[in-house]
Amino acid sequence: GLFRATSERVTPTDLALKPVGAIGGRRDGKGEVLVVAGPTGIFLRQNGKWGEVKGAWHRAIRSVQPTADNRLWIGTASGLYLQNLALGSPPARRFGRPDVLLSSNVTDLLALSDSETCIATTGGLDFYRGDKRTRSLSAKQGMPFQGAMSVTRDADGRIWAATKNGVVRYNGDSWTLRHSKRWLSHDEARDIAISADGTAWVATAGGVDAMRRRK
Repeated sequence: GLFRATSERVTPTDLALKPVGAIGGRRDGKGEVLVVAGPTGIFLRQNGKWGEVKGAWHRAIRSVQPTADNRLWIGTASGLYLQNLALGSPPARRFGRPDVLLSSNVTDLLALSDSETCIATTGGLDFYRGDKRTRSLSAKQGMPFQGAMSVTRDADGRIWAATKNGVVRYNGDSWTLRHSKRWLSHDEARDIAISADGTAWVATAGGVDAMRRRK
C-alpha cells in the first residue's frame, strides 16, 4: 500500500490497501503529478485528487514516469508502454521490438528533461526524445555490464546504473565500474540514488552502501 511519511508520523493514503510496485512523479510550474502503479492498476494524483488511469498493459509494472506533455511511460517485465492521459485517448502504444528497445524487460525509467527519458532494461540503456529512440548504451558502446536494474543521474550529468555485477557510471565518453568489497558489500546492485551532497546510495543484496564524493 501507499503511505505518507513525515518527520513526525506515517499516515495511510487512499491507496493504503492497494499493492504498489512502482511510484513516479514530476513537478513543474503547473503543479505536481504523482503516479502509483501495481498489479491492480495505475492511479494518478493531480490537484489533490486520485483517479485511475484506464488502459491495457502488462501487469508486472516496474516503473512509471509522467511526462510534461500529459503522457505516461510505463515500464514492465514485458515491454515499454506510452499512454496518453487525456480523456478519450487511444490505447497505450507498446515498444518491445529490438529495433526500438534493447530488451523488452524494462527495469527503470528516468526523466532527463521535459522531453528526454532514459529507459533501463536488462539489455542496457535506451534514450528517447518524445516517442523516438535517439541512442542506446550497451556492451557495443563499452558498457561493462549491460543488465541495468536501476538508473539515475548526478549533478554533473553523469549516468549511473546499478547492475547485477556492480555499479557502472558513464560521463558521455567513457565508463567506470565500481564493484567488489572495495566499493560494495555485494556486487548485486539493485537500486541507486544520488543525494544532494553527491553521495551515491546503492541498495545491494548485502545491504545499503554509500559512495561518497571526493572533495
